Amino acid sequence: MLASDKYLVPLKPDWLSVVGLPLLERYIEDFTDDNGIKLAQVGMVFTMVTGNVPQAMKSVMDQIRRERKGDVFMDYLSHSTNVSKSVTEHQPVFLYKKASSKLRMQVLDITAEFVRRTEK
Repeated sequence: MLASDKYLVPLKPDWLSVVGLPLLERYIEDFTDDNGIKLAQVGMVFTMVTGNVPQAMKSVMDQIRRERKGDVFMDYLSHSTNVSKSVTEHQPVFLYKKASSKLRMQVLDITAEFVRRTEK
């Protein structure tokens, strides 16, 4: 974090993960205060979202979007073992041959939104 001025929060849309969000934000605030640095959150991106989004996940996503207007990225990252497999094979997931076209597109869309948000 010392080498950054912005950060992105990956967030699994389940209640347990959401409970940890304020703890993470408080830790980052304390860390930046202690080190005299400025660090801005670019936003949050939902990760590990399963197939046809289950109602429980959808409820969490909807609530976070309502509570954090504008903070949550439009696209999310589906749950896929190919994300970690691409890392083991030293390839970005959007170039990984075994990744679905949907997964590749999600990564590219999230990246594009990240770039748009950081250019402000």
